[in-house]
Amino acid sequence: MPRTHVRAWLLLLPLLGALVGCADGVDLRVDLVSNIPTTDFAEVSVSLRDGDRELFRGTASPPGDLGLGARIADVSKLSAQSATLTTSLRRLDGSVLVERRTFVDLGTDRGVTVTLYAECVDVMCPQETPSLTECVRGECVDPACGEDHPELCGDAAECTTDDECDDGIPCTEDRCLEGGCLFGPVDDRCSGGSACSALGCVTIAGDAGMDTGPDDTGTPDTDAPADTGVPDTGPADTGAPDTGAPDTGTPDTGAPDTGPADTGSGSPPECLDGCDDDDPCTEDACTTTGCTHRIVVGQTCNDDLFCNGVDICAADGSCQHSGDPCPGTECDETRDTCLGCTATTGCPDNLIGGTEPCVYDDPCGLSGRSSYRLQSFYCSGAGCGSASGSAMRGCSRPTTETFACEDPDTGCLGVCEGGSCACP
Repeated sequence: MPRTHVRAWLLLLPLLGALVGCADGVDLRVDLVSNIPTTDFAEVSVSLRDGDRELFRGTASPPGDLGLGARIADVSKLSAQSATLTTSLRRLDGSVLVERRTFVDLGTDRGVTVTLYAECVDVMCPQETPSLTECVRGECVDPACGEDHPELCGDAAECTTDDECDDGIPCTEDRCLEGGCLFGPVDDRCSGGSACSALGCVTIAGDAGMDTGPDDTGTPDTDAPADTGVPDTGPADTGAPDTGAPDTGTPDTGAPDTGPADTGSGSPPECLDGCDDDDPCTEDACTTTGCTHRIVVGQTCNDDLFCNGVDICAADGSCQHSGDPCPGTECDETRDTCLGCTATTGCPDNLIGGTEPCVYDDPCGLSGRSSYRLQSFYCSGAGCGSASGSAMRGCSRPTTETFACEDPDTGCLGVCEGGSCACP
């Protein structure tokens, strides 16, 4: 919706500490624009290479509001005439969420804007054509695609100016980049406790109900008086010591006990190989009585089909489908869209997907976190385009008592007791 100037965020921390170049080299500024929420990644990584020579490498924490654009690198005194710029978003475990290489002409001082798309997550390039190694809007393109060569950015352009892009969501930044519309979330356009998503401003799940009142400054409870009784001052015990004869019975010479060692309440044998039942609607756990499989209502059970609607687990453990997402128009399964729209009202309603399995950092904890997908649609030409993203929400389980666990400090296998991992 509203369009503003690119915001500068000088967050990049050089890893090499020194740049290769000379005093009369050129300067390069790198800005990043994306429709991927900052909650989906933990780090931005940038590298610049001239063939085998590394000119620059650095990382940064996720800059805010990538829909507006964020400065992620300022590189000075580069001596190369051209270079390959690689920009990556990385998860907490260091794995790459999405990555893009861009060929950059360094004949003069300049700035470059790199665009990373949510539609390119999990897309592998090249596919049919070996030279199309990079991903733009879910399509494999030439690495020279960019501001210098928009003609290499895939099929015919769907837009030429920002005014042609409007998803109807006030908190997104609507821009025409590389011939296509990009709708970037801007959290600052939402009220406190909310985040911008493909469905608009949504409350960050897990925050509701949190006690944010003032600290308790009341008078301490002093109802229970301290023990002020008289101390025991009686005489010491001066009775005669026990001088009975020692035990001279025959020692036990029986065979030693060679049975299995007592390992307490550790993991039962049937859980040693895990409890995964391959059912997307259950949360599996190993307990002292064996495997348990708790049905999680609302968890995703995606069947990879678009035309039967959103797939969510029901209370009976079955996978339910919301139905045809294209009422009044034709559903195209091959392209995951609706055909024949004349206005956005002819496109599907906003879709909220089921949650991914809950992740618990503490093996005996009750609270965790989960992600879910958001998707909105708009009419573009003869078909419905879409914008997608994800958000995080809190999740929980009713108990972990008797769950098998691994102590994070000792590595021993034990059982959850009172919220902690108790080893035998």
